[in-house]
Amino acid sequence: MTRVCGLVALCVVCLAAGCGGPASGAKELKSVSPTPPWPVDVVDRVDFWAAPPAAINWDQVPGPDGVNARVFLFKSDRPDTVLAKGTLEFMMYAGRVRRGTAAPAEPLRVWTFAGDELPAHRMRSLVGWGYATQLGWGEDVPTAAVITLSARYQPVNGPVVYSAPISISMPAKVRAGPVKTVLGDPVTGKRPDESGQGGDGAPPAPVPPQKTD
Repeated sequence: MTRVCGLVALCVVCLAAGCGGPASGAKELKSVSPTPPWPVDVVDRVDFWAAPPAAINWDQVPGPDGVNARVFLFKSDRPDTVLAKGTLEFMMYAGRVRRGTAAPAEPLRVWTFAGDELPAHRMRSLVGWGYATQLGWGEDVPTAAVITLSARYQPVNGPVVYSAPISISMPAKVRAGPVKTVLGDPVTGKRPDESGQGGDGAPPAPVPPQKTD
């Protein structure tokens, strides 16, 4: 139930935000067969979503790790999305690349999924059957303030089809290490007055002796 609700929310958010997806008027809310369609070779349209349209942190180390990608393929003579036999690739570029403009000659990174790898990434949603994957960049975190991602599909025999580009703002760098607040160290659970140090990391000031009569 949680997964189904998540898919519904994802579709609604992406459609409202305009982050790719089926064209206006498409049958988004429909009954999708639990049986995946037979893969085709040539497609006419590639819809690429970043869901959400942001760089995501997938682990406990501060900083973005990659982007969640969703791809839906369409063929003009079929009313529903299709699966494919060819190769699906994702390219990442530094800066903002607008639709209709030439992308830089060399992408920062390319993720390639051959036809025999695609079945492991297929998924079913309210939009139809498509592909989902995580595009992680490992230690090579982009240094540009904005990155642009696009997808392309290369059939076994036929023309290459590109998606519209998606530009994503990279978050500001976050200092590594545990964050200490007045609530205490999130690792040890100790408050500043329990750790033997003041809130600024310095030893506590000595207590002056009390006067006695």
